[in-house]
Amino acid sequence: MPWSVPLTDRVGLPPAVRAELEACVADQATLADVVRWMGRAGDMELLAAVDQDEFTNDVVLRWRTGWFLVYDCT
Repeated sequence: MPWSVPLTDRVGLPPAVRAELEACVADQATLADVVRWMGRAGDMELLAAVDQDEFTNDVVLRWRTGWFLVYDCT
């Protein structure tokens, strides 16, 4: 990947969980990368994809039990 978006931790993840999640999302630069990761991970669920405007979507995923990830995709 030429670049990736840094993880923004808004809830204060435990250090081990944050490190694991950072490793998982390190090569994600597009929504297609996220979808591929979901297919490999197997413990993910797409909960919502919300159109914000013609260029931007918010995507909400369940990651494991009790964790939710929100992607702001442009």
